[in-house]
Amino acid sequence: MKKKIYPFIVPLGIAFFGLLLNILACNRIFPKYLIVDFPLLITAYFAFFDNSEVSILPVIILATFRDIMSGGNMGSFFFATLSFFFFARYFYRKLYVENELFLLMAVFALLTLESISVLVINYATYDFVPHLLYPLTEMIRISINSLLAVPIFYALMRRTGPRAYEI
Repeated sequence: MKKKIYPFIVPLGIAFFGLLLNILACNRIFPKYLIVDFPLLITAYFAFFDNSEVSILPVIILATFRDIMSGGNMGSFFFATLSFFFFARYFYRKLYVENELFLLMAVFALLTLESISVLVINYATYDFVPHLLYPLTEMIRISINSLLAVPIFYALMRRTGPRAYEI
């Protein structure tokens, strides 16, 4: 039982610790675009490197917390995170290449798509009109998250064991 639960506890712990760090410290010190989105990175980790059927359970937990922390319409970030998970899983399963640069570009592309979908959701529900520097701030946020994703993914794979897709 311990071997079945352990691969999920460590990534969930990192996601919750990162979220708590963002809430308590980083939101007060740094601008919003310099904050790392740990729940989304761990969702991408489960989509890329966990081939089990039960990997949807921690993703549902992370999507729920992400939806609660967004403070917007209930369910919008939940379903956006779940659709991100399934799209990332399909994308990585079809185009899997064992390369750090490919992983970096895959995370960058998926985070860009997620950012665009969040922009569309905000525009449709709140009539959100982005400011002039919004694309630049989003590119900074996506770049920081993508650059931190690769070391986090490899550290988690080393910690929880390789569970990647067999080709």
